[in-house]
Amino acid sequence: MMKTLRSINTASLAEQIYQVLKTRITNLDISMGQRLDVAALQAELGVSRAPIREALQKLGEGRLVDIKPRVGYFVLRLSRCDIKDIYDMRRLLETHALREAMGKIPVGKLSRLRDEILKLRGGVFSPEELRKRFDRTDHALHRELILGSCENRFLRDFAERLNNFVTIVKHLNQRIDQASEEHLRILEALMKGDLKEAEEELITHLNNAESKTLESLEV
Repeated sequence: MMKTLRSINTASLAEQIYQVLKTRITNLDISMGQRLDVAALQAELGVSRAPIREALQKLGEGRLVDIKPRVGYFVLRLSRCDIKDIYDMRRLLETHALREAMGKIPVGKLSRLRDEILKLRGGVFSPEELRKRFDRTDHALHRELILGSCENRFLRDFAERLNNFVTIVKHLNQRIDQASEEHLRILEALMKGDLKEAEEELITHLNNAESKTLESLEV
């Protein structure tokens, strides 16, 4: 890990540690609610406490880490209410962005993304590789094509601040096949230029994702 950190020269050590921990948290490589051991991170990363504490403080400011004075640092734990609120915000932001983006997304981009999603159907991938490929297509549809094509910069900025929580929630369930089929239906509606159908498919997709995510908390 230290080799990876020292190979990056464009950010401070604390920023590099922040990025490493943020990725682990949002990908659920570190479980929600888990205590972050500063001494263990020191040993793993080969750095002093100062940049680790600085990184943890920044994670706390972003609400990814709960800082309990004289107790320790704990990864956030999303409640059912939190998850419902996150999906409420996604429906508000993404449906508005979709309406603004309609007709502005080049058909070529829609077609290429459709082809990438279709490859997931018949491909023989390891679970890890399948997740990576799905994550790329999911990011391309929601963040690049829908949110990225919206001209409202305040909406885009707000969506960016929400993204860490969206990523965590996405990894709470493994509905790759169903989500990919829903992505295809959204893309087909966009390619037809049918705003009503595209919006309905997007809302259905987000509703299904919310339901499955809430179910995962009960397991």
